[in-house]
Amino acid sequence: MRKFISVILVLFLVQGCLNYKQTTTIQKDKSGKMFIHYWMPWEGAQDTVIMNKTALFSHDSLYAEFNRGFTEIKDIYVFRNFEDSTLHAQAEFYFTSVDSLKQLRAFRDANIMVRKGMSNTYKFSQYISPFPNGFTYGNDSLEIEYVYYLPGRIINHNADELSLNKLTWHFTPEKIGKGTVISATYIPFKLGHTPYWIYYLMLFMLVTVFVFILYKAAKAK
Repeated sequence: MRKFISVILVLFLVQGCLNYKQTTTIQKDKSGKMFIHYWMPWEGAQDTVIMNKTALFSHDSLYAEFNRGFTEIKDIYVFRNFEDSTLHAQAEFYFTSVDSLKQLRAFRDANIMVRKGMSNTYKFSQYISPFPNGFTYGNDSLEIEYVYYLPGRIINHNADELSLNKLTWHFTPEKIGKGTVISATYIPFKLGHTPYWIYYLMLFMLVTVFVFILYKAAKAK
């Protein structure tokens, strides 16, 4: 199979309409899980030729791409949505170390890493490759999204959205420009330590149930 990202760029050049979403969960020991979903409109016979040449929407080719000694494939799914005439491919797999992802051709240039910093902090980063010159015009409707769940309290980041330890970046080809880096710095959760927001949520649920019981009891009198 050709280099994964290069093939994606070929599809971008030909069609200008490949959408991409990557969701990654990283554990404290740097192991984790990744889910990749990309899709594009299905126009007809010309698209069939493109798909056969690139193998981006081939179950066997995707399995071969992500099946390595440090990965465990959970699911590979290729399907066509007839309601909106789109073709989809999904890959979900576990990995033993985030630093090993660079061994996959899909992320050879992404330089995904987690590095220890000062004062018990860690920094996550991934390089997002630029798109070919002249491609960005008229493609602001593309969905390009990166989601990361990091194993700690976020103290610094350049994400578009932050919710607890979930970070989300939204891009268009123009926003990526000549290439960009997504990053976040975090303080790891203590071993065996439950994040405080879990306790707050449990307390909120208990109070809600208690108030509901009191309300029902008062209404029954």
